[in-house]
Amino acid sequence: MKTIFLLRHAKSSWDNLNLDDFDRPLSNKGIKASKKIGNYLKTNKFVPDIIYCSTAKRAKQTWELTNRIIKKKKNILYKDNLYMANLSEFMKIIKKTKNKFKNLMIVSHNPGIESLAIELSKNENNKFHQIINIKYPTGALVVIKFNLNDWGKINYKKGEIYEFIKPKEL
Repeated sequence: MKTIFLLRHAKSSWDNLNLDDFDRPLSNKGIKASKKIGNYLKTNKFVPDIIYCSTAKRAKQTWELTNRIIKKKKNILYKDNLYMANLSEFMKIIKKTKNKFKNLMIVSHNPGIESLAIELSKNENNKFHQIINIKYPTGALVVIKFNLNDWGKINYKKGEIYEFIKPKEL
């Protein structure tokens, strides 16, 4: 069994309009949301074996604040190609993951993270699939399980959405 956690970065700040999109930090709301997701992960014992995180400031801050709570110390990889990644980029990263890892987390951006969640899900009638298809808000986390033991065999329409968590509901 393999599990993928897809975390969209939390709410970013628009206070400084001169900043490049890549350099925008989290807003106060985003900081609180990241901590809520961290608490959710810890409470439910959802600690990813390996994390792939976009190098954009708001994604890094989302992960770092979440990680202050779950205290993951190794296998954290920051990747430039996760900033505004497309499905192909996400799938390359997933498929190259070593099989010793049972689960992984990707911290990234929309529209890619939402598209990936939708495309990985095999059941369009799943209530979470339908909700994600309407809106995947900032700071939200989807948990997708696969009845596979090889990351190289992960493919579209093979996963089951197990949970979809929105910070405002925590």
